[in-house]
Amino acid sequence: MRIRGIEARKRVARWVLAGLLAAVGSSAGVASAQAPASPEPGVWEGHKLRFNYLGFDTTYSCTGMQHHIEEVLRAMGAAPGFKVTPGGCVEGFDRPTKLIYMQLEFQSLKPLDAAAAPAGAAASTASVPGVWRHVEFRPRQPFDFGGGDCELMDELRIKVMALFATRDFKSSLSCVPYQDSSHFWSLSFEVFAAH
Repeated sequence: MRIRGIEARKRVARWVLAGLLAAVGSSAGVASAQAPASPEPGVWEGHKLRFNYLGFDTTYSCTGMQHHIEEVLRAMGAAPGFKVTPGGCVEGFDRPTKLIYMQLEFQSLKPLDAAAAPAGAAASTASVPGVWRHVEFRPRQPFDFGGGDCELMDELRIKVMALFATRDFKSSLSCVPYQDSSHFWSLSFEVFAAH
């Protein structure tokens, strides 16, 4: 009886491994079918802002909100060393509250437009090689986001993501306060990020 249980577990583990390898293989095939993007020159642009959030349907603890914003900045290609400092944590850092604010300090990469720059400006600015990279946010992509994060992602789209160089922006956010927002939502675009 015990041997059958072990054999069944081994079989399940083999199925899971085969599924993972197939998924990795298919995504690798898609990536290799596209020609790699050649780097373009870019420059870092600094940003400091206070991000205010008032949740109608979903509330966050200060540490939970901080974690979500850090995930977004990382995925968007913000320069390493960015800061997300919680504030307004009246109930404490680990208790949900309706009104939270975060102090954000980060750098986003902008394409260097040589035609628009005055003569000699490009030489004085240290350029960084950048590429256009596909980014997608939806429930469980990254894993920590869920259906109830619709309101937060809508606010981040307007106030934070707009500070990055993006193109081909597609959004299916339809968050209505005091209604069930735990349905499918998605953001899909390309962002200019360091190579």
